[in-house]
Amino acid sequence: MTDKSIIIEPTIIESKIRVWLTDINQPDRYEYFIEEIVYIANGIWTIRSINLRHRHPIEYIQIQDSPRELPIYKFFLDIYIDKFGPFRNAYHAIEGVYLQVGNMPQVLQQKLKNHFLLGFIPFAATCDDVLKPLVSDIKELESGFEMDLGDECIWIMGGLGDITSDLPEGNEQAGVKNHNANYGCRNCTIHRNELHDMSFDILANGRYHHNTTLQINELNNTRTQGERDSLSTQYGIRNKPSIFDNVIRDRHLQCPHDAFHCMGGLANQMLQATFSILTSKGEGLFLTNWKYFEFPSVWSRQ
Repeated sequence: MTDKSIIIEPTIIESKIRVWLTDINQPDRYEYFIEEIVYIANGIWTIRSINLRHRHPIEYIQIQDSPRELPIYKFFLDIYIDKFGPFRNAYHAIEGVYLQVGNMPQVLQQKLKNHFLLGFIPFAATCDDVLKPLVSDIKELESGFEMDLGDECIWIMGGLGDITSDLPEGNEQAGVKNHNANYGCRNCTIHRNELHDMSFDILANGRYHHNTTLQINELNNTRTQGERDSLSTQYGIRNKPSIFDNVIRDRHLQCPHDAFHCMGGLANQMLQATFSILTSKGEGLFLTNWKYFEFPSVWSRQ
């Protein structure tokens, strides 16, 4: 996941070959087949199964041609979900759902007017009620439709981009248990007691969309609730899939961690560790200097 990309120029390609990746359906004709992936883990060359990889979208998405050879316009939608406390003294979390066109230039993405509020989700409510109409629209967008643009008829199509949110909400949309569960990482299957293990092989023990789908199907085929709960705990996946499973997506690649919340969590841990080693006099000096720390005028000091 952290390997550098190697870009091959088309001019140095001599010819095409037919290759079968054995974790997908066998084609009628092929010259070579691949069963394993060679990679470096912890400085050592090793091998993992071809099934332990993120598949390219072309492997599971059927591209529909536009009717009557109309000009095609494509775009994807990025969704941001976040909880906040609307009251100053009492915290009752309200969830906000925001939308942005993902393939806009960065200059336009930074403008507040290009962030669209879909709705708020009250405390103790579920976000499916707000997201259900959006998911329906995304499914229609995946199929494509005609639209008049000025005096020209065009074909519009697109789909889901990224879903960005904090840990609990992000894990929910990825179909993974909360981050404090035994297997609460949405990217790999590391146990919570092994989070300190820097030698853990993320690639060989990663979460991959097609494998998680098989686990969900196995979960749905259980006969008793006890068996269902046992499998859910074993795989670290939720009993109820995300509503975004109804659209085309990779549940793990398209639910990245939010950089802002990650940095905020690290800063909180750093402050807690700092306070634990300070004496009472040190805490007093820290607070004295903290009062004179410059904040933007629009920030609240509460």
